[in-house]
Amino acid sequence: LSQSKSRTLLEDFFKPEGPEKLLFFCQAPQGSAPGTKCKLQFSTGRDELLTGKCCFFTRVNLKGIDVKSFETDMTYGEIIGSPLASFETLVNEMFKPTLEHQDNWGKCKEENVKEYRG
Repeated sequence: LSQSKSRTLLEDFFKPEGPEKLLFFCQAPQGSAPGTKCKLQFSTGRDELLTGKCCFFTRVNLKGIDVKSFETDMTYGEIIGSPLASFETLVNEMFKPTLEHQDNWGKCKEENVKEYRG
């Protein structure tokens, strides 16, 4: 991405109508010759094929991201190797244990809680 496109993409991420996520990754540019030096890149994830480690930022506040509350307006994480394998690890090591120890399931029916817990 050019500097002006990069700046616009970053600025748009903070806006309510902007992209919901940004991916930062270090890899050789798409279509480059084998052995090409890795380059730090970022995108919305629609144009580039991820081939290595990636850090992502996801906007969770529909009203945009405020610099005073960015900690609660977005989430972040990393994807290493296969995105599907990274997601499986995240679910098994973070979400599943959290849900298994949860006592208050809100409006969820008891039969659904029992089904989840096995």
